[in-house]
Amino acid sequence: MNGTNTVIGKTIEVKGELEGNEDLIVEGRIEGEIRLKKDLYIKESGIVEANVDTQNMSISGRLLGNATSADKLDIKNTGKMIGDIKAPRIVIVDGAKFKGNIDMGEMDMGVPSKKIEEALIAAKKPVEVKKPVEVKKELPKRKPEPGPRTGRR
Repeated sequence: MNGTNTVIGKTIEVKGELEGNEDLIVEGRIEGEIRLKKDLYIKESGIVEANVDTQNMSISGRLLGNATSADKLDIKNTGKMIGDIKAPRIVIVDGAKFKGNIDMGEMDMGVPSKKIEEALIAAKKPVEVKKPVEVKKELPKRKPEPGPRTGRR
């Protein structure tokens, strides 16, 4: 957290659109939409039902909505989120709850994109299954094992 921030206290409920250029700390409840050029901190008591677009986001409370972070999104062990995430860096700590999709943006696979396209196209083609060839192989003959002794001669 940098010097300038706004706190939505535990007993405060906000409905509507929030837009700003400072850190926002949510201990209460927000419903609507949030767009920040700085960071969002949803504390354990905080509940956000909104689509959120921020620089960085830290979730210790609850978020119901899609989240876009320009840099990093972090779900702490007490955090719960339902919605899609789009961020280049994502941390979901052991104990956190998350349900949704994650998009971390473009990625260099170290292979020319033409090769990747060819591999994807090949993967979508049906695989031709050929009829198995029957191979007959004779096993070597073994000597029969002596049977149990009956005690007769």
